[in-house]
Amino acid sequence: MGEPLRIGMVGAGKISGAYLDTLERLDTVRLTAVADLDPRRAKTAADRIPGAEVAGSVEELLVRADVDAVLNLTVPAVHAPVALAALAAGKHVYGEKPLAATREEADAILAAAAAGGLRVGCAPDTVLGTGTQTARRAVDDGLIGTPVAATAFMASAGPESWHPDPEFYYRPGGGPLLDMGPYYLSALVHLLGPVVRVTGAASRTRTERETGSGSRAGTRFPVEVDTHVTGILEHAGGVLTTLVMSFDVQAARLPCIEVHGTGGSLSVPDPNGFDGPVELHRA
Repeated sequence: MGEPLRIGMVGAGKISGAYLDTLERLDTVRLTAVADLDPRRAKTAADRIPGAEVAGSVEELLVRADVDAVLNLTVPAVHAPVALAALAAGKHVYGEKPLAATREEADAILAAAAAGGLRVGCAPDTVLGTGTQTARRAVDDGLIGTPVAATAFMASAGPESWHPDPEFYYRPGGGPLLDMGPYYLSALVHLLGPVVRVTGAASRTRTERETGSGSRAGTRFPVEVDTHVTGILEHAGGVLTTLVMSFDVQAARLPCIEVHGTGGSLSVPDPNGFDGPVELHRA
């Protein structure tokens, strides 16, 4: 086996815990450096992995010879600046979703990677789990006939009830479509093929939200993005998907994803997870 890929992690917030859990188990990758705006968080993360060190800044991390790839776990608004800086430094990049806050930024990241002969990856990887893969096998095997339609629903009251620092969810690069949408869109594209045309509408029902947990509970903050998004997606094969992504629903019993075909229907488990039951109903 070759040498492990050496990882520099930028951002040591809440989501970093899930990545550190994986990094502790793998011997094909090795965390060598961590940078965060809060040095204490960076140290807490680095201390979990033997040999990992705290970098004083992103710039310091990017010039390290022992960093082959950057794990970009920053807030969505700075995904693109960090990714572009890493690519300019000759580092591969894997980042949290979304890839960028705008399509223009995403295009710039892909262009920079291509120009430098570097690789770019982006969450989610849940599409590789047994839930979506089992559903894909059912579609490929013709168990529902020819797919004709699908629905995808993510309806919640928003993350501020449980996240101690939820402001970034309501800033550019956030909102339900860019926060949760990648899970659903990745699964839908994997099951039904690329999307060639979209139509939709969105709304912003409140101008402020309130942090509901942690030491900052009760803190109010502005909402800068749309919080309820509806859309119709036309896939290359003609399948039409109805999509609803919302942070404005107090309670819902809608299924996550369903795919309907000429010979049956398929219920797909929550794409924000790797597994779950796949239900098949035949005509």
